[in-house]
Amino acid sequence: MSLISGIISDLKKAGTDVKDFVEKIAGDAPAVVQTVLADAGSIANVVEAFVPGSTAAINTTENVFGLVAQAIEDAGPAASANGLSVSLDKSVVADIQAVIAAAKSYAAKKSAPAPAAPAPASPVATPIAASGAKAWSAPTTPAK
Repeated sequence: MSLISGIISDLKKAGTDVKDFVEKIAGDAPAVVQTVLADAGSIANVVEAFVPGSTAAINTTENVFGLVAQAIEDAGPAASANGLSVSLDKSVVADIQAVIAAAKSYAAKKSAPAPAAPAPASPVATPIAASGAKAWSAPTTPAK
């Protein structure tokens, strides 16, 4: 699985989790929305502390989604009939590239192998010749 498809898979899962959560609290939605909006700054700071760069990723995602949504609305029914191409200016492309670089860096750190533990002492004795010690020999019994 490529890094991008892994990120997309994670985003789909997160989206499904958010959708399920929203459906559960739909009756309380107005109160929840007000609470989330009031605490948005604190929530963003906590998320940023656990996932550095997440604020930039969220802001870029919202920006790109807004551009695409506006283009779809502007095109009207023609968008669903003919498809739609959306142009992104260089600042949006730069923002997306920064998020991609941050995601790759995060994924590389997350999937980096843990440092190898030192090898345990071997229970196998070192050969005498290699150790430099004199060979030990069993005592002999005199012949009768």
